[in-house]
Amino acid sequence: MNIRIALLTTAALATCAFAQSGTGGTAVNGFTSFTITDSPTTGTANAPSADFRVGGLGNPDHLTSSWWWFRMPGDTRETAFSNATSSAWSGNTGRMDFVYPSFTATMIFRVTGIVNGFGVLTETVTIRNTTNSAIALDLFNFNNIDLAGTAGDDITTQPAVNIVRFTDSALPGWRADYEGTNAFAFDAANNIHTLLTDATATNFSGTGAVGSGDREGAHQWRINLAAGDAATASATITIVPTPGVSALAAMGAGLMIRRRR
Repeated sequence: MNIRIALLTTAALATCAFAQSGTGGTAVNGFTSFTITDSPTTGTANAPSADFRVGGLGNPDHLTSSWWWFRMPGDTRETAFSNATSSAWSGNTGRMDFVYPSFTATMIFRVTGIVNGFGVLTETVTIRNTTNSAIALDLFNFNNIDLAGTAGDDITTQPAVNIVRFTDSALPGWRADYEGTNAFAFDAANNIHTLLTDATATNFSGTGAVGSGDREGAHQWRINLAAGDAATASATITIVPTPGVSALAAMGAGLMIRRRR
């Protein structure tokens, strides 16, 4: 599934700190919210901690960590986006900006609350070539989803060519569809994260290890940009409750209204 190469990246910007203070934040829309901790300050960092809630019964947190990596030709490992030059969080949207020698990157996190218990997290990175020559790079979006706020009891499957589906065996009322592109991988927790943080290069083939437990996944895009051009990679996580969970949530809301009366 993975092509491994060698060591070190040309673009890693290492510092002694682990997170850039003040760059993280929270985006909210209706019952849906997303929170992420501060941007890393080194290209070899782990994924920041993150939370994703959509309301519903118990309003559980469905996410543990989330982030983006990149790799350019000649690099022998993936590099975490780090050292954000600016950030802004307002309403349902958070933004971080990054500057590298040959491109700029704008990272957007946006939440959409559909109804109580049903919401969407959209994660995008827009790359703009700032050189006078063509460039190419691979982008990677990673998420460790702990559906229904519990780790160790999720099941991952592949329902479509670009979707990793998470269901919860202990609380079967929840489903998460992690959708991006057709180059992706999913596996037990830390296996995918390690591929993005170790000292080797990785390429995903659009397959994964179907199984249960603490699960995670990632998508990969290959982007080619002429001088001055830009392109955007986008991934979504859609949390959907089953009718049983929705009915319980509605019942709870009805009881609260009657009590207030």
